[in-house]
Amino acid sequence: MPYVGRVPSAVPVTADDIPANSIDASKIIDGAIAVADVADNAITEAKIADAAVVSLKSGRKNLIINGGFDVWQRGTSVATTSSAYGADRWTSGTNADITFSQQSFTVGQTDVPNEPAYYLRANKTGTDDDMGMVQHIEDVRTFAGKTVTLSFFVKGDSTYTGQVKISQDFGSGGSTTVTSTAQTINLTTSWQKIIYTITLPSISGKTIGSGSNLSMIIKHSTAAAAGVFDIAQVQFEVGSVATDFEHRSYGEELALCQRYYEVLGSTAVTDYGFMYIGGNWTTVNSRWGLQWTVTKRASPTITESGTWYVRNSTGSSIAVTAKNFDQPSPYGAAPYVTCASGLTVGHTAQIWGDDGLIKVDAEL
Repeated sequence: MPYVGRVPSAVPVTADDIPANSIDASKIIDGAIAVADVADNAITEAKIADAAVVSLKSGRKNLIINGGFDVWQRGTSVATTSSAYGADRWTSGTNADITFSQQSFTVGQTDVPNEPAYYLRANKTGTDDDMGMVQHIEDVRTFAGKTVTLSFFVKGDSTYTGQVKISQDFGSGGSTTVTSTAQTINLTTSWQKIIYTITLPSISGKTIGSGSNLSMIIKHSTAAAAGVFDIAQVQFEVGSVATDFEHRSYGEELALCQRYYEVLGSTAVTDYGFMYIGGNWTTVNSRWGLQWTVTKRASPTITESGTWYVRNSTGSSIAVTAKNFDQPSPYGAAPYVTCASGLTVGHTAQIWGDDGLIKVDAEL
């Protein structure tokens, strides 16, 4: 006999009535959940996969500068001494007897993804030191207390052991440097991707001095052996996932490098590697104002090279006997040059260099 009676009223289902993991996302029809059905603040970053969080965030994710080894203001083959630079922002650290050089990938290769143009080769010719490369990231506060991931591709000319580690350097007058436990790299003759994930210590209670930084250290760990290793697409980012390498234009990468080092002038231009307009304030001195292309991290050290001249009022070029860079600052300097004689006081001066270079260094 059929049931006769009242149909029970519908009972609302709350989130507490649904067992954890009981809803299979594949069973939900596309469009069944509208944006209006999702409560405000219901989806938090903690509920989204790390890789998705990184891709959703705006701004630069890779704190390594020149991780694709596109910029080489010092030359594309540099024999280093202790703590010398090769590719922009990359130094040999305390190691010596290394030649850094820019190498080109074969077009169409697939060992390192996304068609990179270049990689760095470190060739250790001596056996007195470990072979390594270091990049200093400005300000030890960077990512302090956070989980971070350093990733890169690497290979060697033979099988040997390397290391990767990160140091929190508190700068001049600051607390003692804290260095992470090194991760071993077993290099081979084939490209492989290395991923190094750690949680950086808190800097609570530490003293921060001038020039504090994070140091990315990648090294050959056998001091007695000469050899070669190649490295490409270095990336350092917050989070526990190594995401795809972040490509930036050459112009942007160059500007980031120039905050720390810049070369004014050119050896590729016959006679006029550079020319500046100034004025003569004595018969032997000319001065001009010089502004850096990019504001520097700190007041820089300035060096120069090449043969310089001042063109006098008759159009003759007079050799410069001395150069000085007054009032250097993060923004520029007030250079002046000295000649033996022949300048006209109060006249405009053309100061030019034959293969002349001005090197502006504000590296950490």
